[in-house]
Amino acid sequence: MKKALVTGASSGLGKYISIELSKKKIKVIGIARNKKKLEALKKIIGNKYFDYVNFDLKQIDEIEKISKIILMKEKFIDILINNAGIYKQSDLQNTKISEINDLIDTNLKAPIILTKIFSQIMKKKNKGYIVNISSIAGKIPINNSSVYCGTKFGLHGFGSALNKELKDNGIKVSTIFPGGINTPLWKNTKYKPGNLKKALHPKDVFRIIDIILKLGRNTNFNEAVLTPTIENF
Repeated sequence: MKKALVTGASSGLGKYISIELSKKKIKVIGIARNKKKLEALKKIIGNKYFDYVNFDLKQIDEIEKISKIILMKEKFIDILINNAGIYKQSDLQNTKISEINDLIDTNLKAPIILTKIFSQIMKKKNKGYIVNISSIAGKIPINNSSVYCGTKFGLHGFGSALNKELKDNGIKVSTIFPGGINTPLWKNTKYKPGNLKKALHPKDVFRIIDIILKLGRNTNFNEAVLTPTIENF
C-alpha cells in the first residue's frame, strides 16, 4: 500500500486531496492543527486509509521529532504533499512581526524541513513524489501581500532547485501554482476578483496531482499554473 503525507489535511484543499487519495487506496497520514476536524475526516475515510498527527507546523523545532514518529510507524512515505499554508492580506507595514514569522514558518520553513527529512528516506529507495502547493502569488506579485508572496516565491525557488538535486534519485518534485480556490481560506478575507463560486475548485488541483502520480518513471510534471477565468493576471 502506498502512503502519502498531506499537510493541512483537516479542511479545504488538504481535506479534498486526502479523501481522493484514499479512494485510490493510498493511505494518507494527515497533519493539521484542528484535532476535531481530523477526527471527523478519519470517520469519513476510515482507519485503513487515514491516520493523522495533530500538530501545528509553526512549531518548527518539533517537526523533526514528529517526522521520526511518523516514520517509525509507517516505515516509508511514497508521496509528500506540502499543502499547509496561511494567508495574510496586508502590506508590510501593517503586518506584525509575529505574523511574518508565522507566514515564513508555515509556508516555507516547514515544507523545506519536511522535504529534507522524507526525501532522505526516498533517496534510499530511489523513488518518491514531492508535491508543493504554492500559489499564483509565487509566480506573480500580488499587491498588499508582500510577505505572503515572499514565502510562495521562496517555495517556487526551493522546488525548482530541488528538482535538479533529486532528479537522478528517482524522486519527482512538482510545484503547483493555483489561483484562488473556493475553500475556507477566504472565510475572513475578501476574494477581490468577485464571486468565490467562480474560483477554482479543489478537484481542479487534485486532477494535476492525479496526473503527476500516473506519469511514467522517466517523466516529471515540473510545474503547473492554474487560474480561474475570473482572475485577470
